[in-house]
Amino acid sequence: MVNKNKRCLLGLILLNILSFFLQRNLQVAVHLQVAVLEEAFSPNQLEEGQVVKSHHLEKREVVKYHEWGPEGIQIGALIAFFRNRLFNYYGYKSEKMLKNHRKAPGRHEFLVRNPPFLAIIGFKNNETSPNVYFSSKVFCKGRQAGIRLSAIIPELNQALSVDLIKSSNWQKYPSLITALKDSSIPILFYPSDWGYCAKNEYDYIGLDGTKQIGSVPKLTYSYIKDCGYNFAIPDYNIFKLAQQNKTDLVEERNNYPNWESQIKKAVWRGCIDSNINREKMLNLVRNNTNFDVANVEWLSKSGEYMPMVDYMKYRAVLDIDGRAWTDRFQNLLCLKTVVIKIVMNYTSYFTVELTPGVHYLPASLENLTEVVEYAISDDNSEEMKSIVSRANEWCDNEVVPSKLRNNMLSILDGYADELYRADANWTNTWNNYSQEFLIGERAWNATGGWVSSPTFNRSCIPLKQGEVDFTVAGLTKKQTLFRRS
Repeated sequence: MVNKNKRCLLGLILLNILSFFLQRNLQVAVHLQVAVLEEAFSPNQLEEGQVVKSHHLEKREVVKYHEWGPEGIQIGALIAFFRNRLFNYYGYKSEKMLKNHRKAPGRHEFLVRNPPFLAIIGFKNNETSPNVYFSSKVFCKGRQAGIRLSAIIPELNQALSVDLIKSSNWQKYPSLITALKDSSIPILFYPSDWGYCAKNEYDYIGLDGTKQIGSVPKLTYSYIKDCGYNFAIPDYNIFKLAQQNKTDLVEERNNYPNWESQIKKAVWRGCIDSNINREKMLNLVRNNTNFDVANVEWLSKSGEYMPMVDYMKYRAVLDIDGRAWTDRFQNLLCLKTVVIKIVMNYTSYFTVELTPGVHYLPASLENLTEVVEYAISDDNSEEMKSIVSRANEWCDNEVVPSKLRNNMLSILDGYADELYRADANWTNTWNNYSQEFLIGERAWNATGGWVSSPTFNRSCIPLKQGEVDFTVAGLTKKQTLFRRS
């Protein structure tokens, strides 16, 4: 019996020792796995063919800025769009919004006036940070709209080349990082004022040779109400606002009267030519003493023009759609006055961060007079001051360059999510077909080369080969891309 007890005791001791080492080895293994994933964006840590499928990892809670249909983003539709834009496979009438255009105006609209800008996110060969590269020729032809896009390209490239490769971000943007390890990413920018719904708006021939109707995502500056297919991004004005000194903004607020001394009216200045609803609003409230509204010609500083900062003389300020989204909404939320948002058809990308009745007051043309009367009333002063305070807090904390760049990465991560949702192996398809846009004389003549800092010149003179003669690849794919040979 004594020997049996000794054996049991010895067994328990050995079991505890074994459990200790197993637990310690498991902890070491976990730490090593985390370390490998945190360093996964360094090409030195990856061997040929090795892929860390981080898009399967659970993400930390982030705001979802996009919305898309259950089918995900079809890589075949994107490839067809690149073919059409560069080589005129299907003509401008494959875009349903242009079907009623005559040939010359329609082609001009598609190529020059409101063109979609072709871009590819990827790595230069032997470099550790990605950038977004634009077709030089396409960008130059669409220079009118491209000027606005030029304002956000440096911020986007900084987000990709600096913010994304920080080791702490692999959990925040897993789909984007995984995609860039396997491939480059095709993407379309549409920086025009004129928004339209992307849902089933594109007729094309699929990779299998059949006629198809698909939804091609375009990164725009606004959501379209009730569309369900939107990829909105920060616009040029919000980046400009983010670069302002927040201390100066606070001092500016202090230079204007407090709520009790503000004019008990709602103010608005703008051009009514861009949207018939603006004219309706003006006619509706022109003779109402609770409003101070006026039509001011675009870019004019004469007549009843008022600097935006002077809106803080009033208790409320109105915001209403222009041609599409209003690029002043974020600026108004930074002012010391309550914003009344007349909800129409378009909204900015950041609207998902805001709550109606918390950061601003929603209204329609039907109830506008009642909402304004409520907003400027002394009886509701504490509620209105709280709304202004929360709007200013959002402005001060969220409208900063680093936050906007992170938002861009979240949008691109959502874009990659939708590509994987449609096809887990989309990168193989893109790597196979993308060479027709990236390699050879035909691709060079159509694109003018792919550049990360596109510029404008009056005659769209093509770049010399040496200016963009580099290779681009995912970290694990040593494909030769973006070159002329």
